[in-house]
Amino acid sequence: MICDVCRKREAVIFVQQLSMQGKKEIHLCEECAREQGIDASSEKIAMNIENLINGFTAEKKVCSVCGRSLDDIRKTRQVGCPECYSAFKTEVQDMLGKKGIDLPYTGSMPKKLAYFRSLLTDRMAIQTKLKASLANEEYEKAAMYRDFLKTLESPAVTGADDHSGEPFYE
Repeated sequence: MICDVCRKREAVIFVQQLSMQGKKEIHLCEECAREQGIDASSEKIAMNIENLINGFTAEKKVCSVCGRSLDDIRKTRQVGCPECYSAFKTEVQDMLGKKGIDLPYTGSMPKKLAYFRSLLTDRMAIQTKLKASLANEEYEKAAMYRDFLKTLESPAVTGADDHSGEPFYE
């Protein structure tokens, strides 16, 4: 892992604090640890580490794979690699939530509806995108989403037929 302070050297000290507010992690190289006043032989190491954690903001958090920071992701609105989604999970979800984009439902569903699962989740996702496009006054996108929803609701896609009331699944 890369040092969270200098972002150049390999981290050799890993500090993790768990609290009611969440988990804070800091990865430091030897030089940055010394600069922060952390000396492994010191009797006051716990005090030094606590001061470091309290002074370290979430903006300095970086992805362990690509080294991209949360600040970079917020500025560019792009993650650097797939691991960024795991490293900044709550922050990315908050950013998407502010744009009106919710994650699709992934819970259980009755067996009778299992065949339609992707259709239902796609429909919900498209409706959310439609609302967000209208809120942002992106009318071309909104029209595209509206047309796609009409396609999803057509009898050919939903499996509705006029022949019998019998379901065609199972």
